[in-house]
Amino acid sequence: MPKTLTALVLLVSVWTATAAEKTQELNGIHLRSEKLEKDRTYTGVTERRIPFPIEHVYQGVTNFADRCNNELKLKRRFSTQADCKYHNDHLIETFLVRDIRKPHDVREWTDLFLLGRKVYNRGPYGFYELVRIKEVRDGKRLQSVTVSLRMLEDSEVRLYTEPKFSRESAFRTSTVTYTLKKLSAQETQLRYEYQATTDHWLLNKEVTIPQVFATISKSMNDQLKATEEEALHRTWEVAAKK
Repeated sequence: MPKTLTALVLLVSVWTATAAEKTQELNGIHLRSEKLEKDRTYTGVTERRIPFPIEHVYQGVTNFADRCNNELKLKRRFSTQADCKYHNDHLIETFLVRDIRKPHDVREWTDLFLLGRKVYNRGPYGFYELVRIKEVRDGKRLQSVTVSLRMLEDSEVRLYTEPKFSRESAFRTSTVTYTLKKLSAQETQLRYEYQATTDHWLLNKEVTIPQVFATISKSMNDQLKATEEEALHRTWEVAAKK
């Protein structure tokens, strides 16, 4: 192969690798986007030390129904129109589904249930998530917790329950993982990971990456703020009873 052609091939290869992966740190969130064939993957990761007991941070992570956009409450169909405690830009409502058919591997988890989500972002969307929780204890003392959420296909939802609506989402897959570790009686390490893949024609374009990054960063930081506020509230409640 001529040297000029070889150099051109190497240049194209380097450009392709660079174009396939974009990274950014935005407001404490480490963001990455990768393109593989028709799919684009978006990832957000952050770690925080939170100055509250692990039990209270745990409650702050799992108060799913307390987060929504109150300006969208008239669009709710499966929950009350009472104001949510914590703001989420695009979330209309979240409802828990605990009466489910349990899979064979249920004993691997401390808790397992579904969330129904209705979302509004330039149009209505909806999906179910499977929530799996695993606690590690030293006797009765909680040492660590993993809370994982995964968006389900309609066929997967039917393995657990009869869905109230069909899935509509711009993303093909979506997962969230919270990993909590007790550092001391009053401090908790929290690792928060989000990942989603899409073949949506617009979200797949490189030009939209900065906007998607900004949305992911804001959403994750809103979640962290709500978690810390709920943990603070729980800590105050305990202190008031002493």
